[in-house]
Amino acid sequence: MHIEYIDEGSGDAVILIHGGASNNRQWKALIEALKADFRVIAPNMHGAGRTPSWRVPRPYRLADAAAIIECLYRSIPGTVNLVGHSVGGAWAMQATTQLGKRIDKLVLLEAASYDLLRQAGCDAYSEAQTRHEFVCDGSVRGEWAAIAEIFLNTFVGTSAWEKMNDERKARAVKLMQQNRAQWDALMNDRTSIAEWRSRLPQRTLFVSAADTRPPLYELTNLFIRECPDWTFAQVPKGGHMAALYRPDRVNPIIVGFLKQ
Repeated sequence: MHIEYIDEGSGDAVILIHGGASNNRQWKALIEALKADFRVIAPNMHGAGRTPSWRVPRPYRLADAAAIIECLYRSIPGTVNLVGHSVGGAWAMQATTQLGKRIDKLVLLEAASYDLLRQAGCDAYSEAQTRHEFVCDGSVRGEWAAIAEIFLNTFVGTSAWEKMNDERKARAVKLMQQNRAQWDALMNDRTSIAEWRSRLPQRTLFVSAADTRPPLYELTNLFIRECPDWTFAQVPKGGHMAALYRPDRVNPIIVGFLKQ
C-alpha cells in the first residue's frame, strides 16, 4: 500500500499522527517548530490525501491504523517518538503497544479512547455513543454532508459548517468518508485502562483543553486518575481542536517535552 507522508528535518525521529476527518497538513506549524532538532514524519492515514481508504470488508481496528505507523518505522533507525491527536492518539497508543521499547516518548493530544468511558460507567459516554450511531446510520445512507456538518459543529464550534465555503465543505465531505471506520475502531476497542497503563511508557505526555467536549473532559480525568506517572498539561481554550487552532499554546508544550 502506498503511504503518503511528509519527511523533514534530521535527528531523532518524531511521527505525527493526525486526527479524524483531517490530514497531515494539520501539523504544518508543529513540523516547523520541530524540524531543526528532529526528523519529523507526518503520514496521511487511511483515506487522507493519497493514502488509500480502508476497503477491507470488516470493521476497522486500531491495529489497522497502527500498521501504517509500523510500516514507516521500518525505515527509521533507533527509537522514535509518537504524537497523536484525537483518534490519532488512540492509533499512537496502539502502535506503542506493538512497537514496545522502540518508542521513546509518547504525546497524546486528547486521545479519544471512548470505550474507556463505557468501562468506567461515565455518563459522558452517551454523547460519544450518540455520535457513533449517527455516523453509522448516515454512512449507510451516504449522508456524508450531514455527518460532516455535525462533526464540525460539534468539534470545531457552533455554525462552523455554515461558515465554510463550498470548496472547503467538499474537502470535509471527502475526509468524512473514513469517519465511520474511525468511530468503529474507537468504540469497539476493549483495551482496559489498566492494560494501557502497563503497556505505554511512563514518558507519556497527555495534553487537553479546559473547554473540550464532556467525553474528552472525562477521559482526561480518567487518565489523570489511573496513569499518575504520566505528564499532564492543559490549555485554557481551543476545545478538542486546540492542536489545530491554538498551536501557539499547544506546540510549545510538545516541543518542550520532546526536548527533555
